[in-house]
Amino acid sequence: MRVLHVMPCMAPRYGGPVVAARGYCRGLAAQGVEVDLFTTSVDYPSVRDLPGPTGEPIVADRYTTWRFPVVFRPYLVAPALWRKLAKTIRSYDIVHIHGLYRFHAMAASWHARRSGVPYIQRLYGSLDPELHGKAERRRAKHLYERLVEFPSLNRAAAIHYTSEDERRLVEESLSFDARSIIVPVPVEGGRADEPLARGVFRSKHGLTDRKIVLHFGRLTRKKGLDILIEACAEAAREQPDIALVLAGPDNEGFERVVRGWVEKAGIAYRTLFAGMIEPEQKWNLLCDADVFALTSYSENFGIAVVEAMAANLPVVISDRVNIATEVEAAGAGVVVPCEAGATARALAGLLRAPRKVRDLARAGAAFANKFKVEQIGRTLLDRYTELLAQPTTLGQRTG
Repeated sequence: MRVLHVMPCMAPRYGGPVVAARGYCRGLAAQGVEVDLFTTSVDYPSVRDLPGPTGEPIVADRYTTWRFPVVFRPYLVAPALWRKLAKTIRSYDIVHIHGLYRFHAMAASWHARRSGVPYIQRLYGSLDPELHGKAERRRAKHLYERLVEFPSLNRAAAIHYTSEDERRLVEESLSFDARSIIVPVPVEGGRADEPLARGVFRSKHGLTDRKIVLHFGRLTRKKGLDILIEACAEAAREQPDIALVLAGPDNEGFERVVRGWVEKAGIAYRTLFAGMIEPEQKWNLLCDADVFALTSYSENFGIAVVEAMAANLPVVISDRVNIATEVEAAGAGVVVPCEAGATARALAGLLRAPRKVRDLARAGAAFANKFKVEQIGRTLLDRYTELLAQPTTLGQRTG
């Protein structure tokens, strides 16, 4: 089988979508699938380009990446990507498009339909009612959705969700003609050839005697950092050695707002803004934390949650993280509503209960094992095979 994945960009600062795309490609390649990835060269959302060649094959991890330059950055218009799709798309058995609202998705779906090649679209949680229903987003995107995105989704071979809760939330408010498939995000643990340097992060930042509550992800409004900051301030009254570490890129200039919340809560002196964490440093950071917290208002999967579990770190997550139902059923973490009080009680409770931490870490590690790259690659290949076996793949809805 020959498969094409299409991404808006592969910049590390873009976060989870990049991790997911790499994992899907690596997992499929491990099953013997011939995989190409078409993307742009932009270091989105910055104005810079990533280093490396454009318009040439880059082979790594048994799949091939092609990067194309952008001429209009707000929409990520890449004419060379359009031309490459026109020239090669008929050589693929199936096309997997990641994301909406950018040139790459419009171009890939248009060429796939024109050439009769089945395609799948992954939503990235962008149609979750929490995000999709906001008035300012609806005004800006309503016409584009009606003219471009929704017709494209209706004619897809399938819409790709990463959890049952993500699918349920979308289908409660929107209806599409396409089938749906659920394939979780592949998540990898630390590599065996990269030994973990425990204590390095703590020592570097003077946190050797602190209980670290870690948020690992982009600084953006939907992550619920206002809830987490208030919760840490409340928990600190019971656990005075708490330190809050906020690790992740500030792609939107949102750090200024978050710092305001920290000052207002009175915990600026116990909060560290660690910034963008390079991949080789990620596992050392996770292993130095005491509790991982993700209090998102909307989260279509939560890659960092599973990564924390893989590092034997207990997790506290909101019930808006779309794998929360599975996490709670597996006893693999503490699930709380999007409320500071409930989050504070969960954090303080874990920090004073080492036995419960051990139990959660054990269950979390077992839960994380379900998302290994090779296993998810097999699942995705099975879904492709099922879709291609259907005599009429485009625009048919499952029951």
